[in-house]
Amino acid sequence: MPNDIYERNTQWLKPGEHSYNTDLGADEQEFRSWVQQNRVPFDPSAEISDYDMRGFYKALKSGDEKAKSAVDPNDQQLHYPDYWKTPYHQTFSAESQWADPQKAPKWNDKDQLVAPDGTVLFDDRAPKSTDPPVHMTNRQQVPLGPQNIMDMLPLMSKALRYLQGKENMSTSEISDLVMTMEALPLAARGFRQMFGLKPPMKEKAPDPDVL
Repeated sequence: MPNDIYERNTQWLKPGEHSYNTDLGADEQEFRSWVQQNRVPFDPSAEISDYDMRGFYKALKSGDEKAKSAVDPNDQQLHYPDYWKTPYHQTFSAESQWADPQKAPKWNDKDQLVAPDGTVLFDDRAPKSTDPPVHMTNRQQVPLGPQNIMDMLPLMSKALRYLQGKENMSTSEISDLVMTMEALPLAARGFRQMFGLKPPMKEKAPDPDVL
């Protein structure tokens, strides 16, 4: 499957030779620790990947504004920028650094990835499976469950000490903590679905006429 996607996407690449794995040099071990600590679904030993996670990590550390994740309003899951998607990615688009912006598929206002000939390659609003909430990266999924949250507790404690001026935090640590905190409401909703629980009742505003 990855090779089929790559063959399809090569027609939209910029001319020239490309490397899709950023060389981190002396920071490689730090990157691997970051991947392991944060359970990032990325294999640092893989020769081929559909996402340049090293490039994202390097940009994140440098404070690059492009290196931000966001919750997709269509599936309520965390996604990473197209900029680091390689031609092995299913939704390789004109926003990728390796794409020819004049020829590559583009996202339309319906959240569809459309090829130059009008073919819809991917529809982000299409119904998705109702699986438990996930932490998204590299088109792979890791359940955001109790263990993931427990693993973040030391980082939460570190953040408290950071706010008290007692300890330093790296940009990547702050970003990881924020991403996890943003996903917590999604995890709670997924747990309610799994256990058949109803959403919490909203408090009814008092009737002004009876005050």
